[in-house]
Amino acid sequence: VNDKKVKIPSYQMKLQDKISIKKKSQDNAYFKEVLKQVSGKDVPSWLEFDQQSRVALVVDSPTVKDLNLGADITMTIEFYSR
Repeated sequence: VNDKKVKIPSYQMKLQDKISIKKKSQDNAYFKEVLKQVSGKDVPSWLEFDQQSRVALVVDSPTVKDLNLGADITMTIEFYSR
């Protein structure tokens, strides 16, 4: 993220954060396979992805609709607020 390695799974992204894979790791078979699988898939509306440079840019915050959780958030909050 922003040309720095992030090891924290709960890292909070900010607007205009740049997500990339290190140049050295781009030749790794794992990342080649992942990039092949995601090519042609829809990119979330809150991200911009440049296929050439293999860089994603956070352009907006995801909304609840973007997350597609498959559950009603208000019902979950109501249940746990008892």
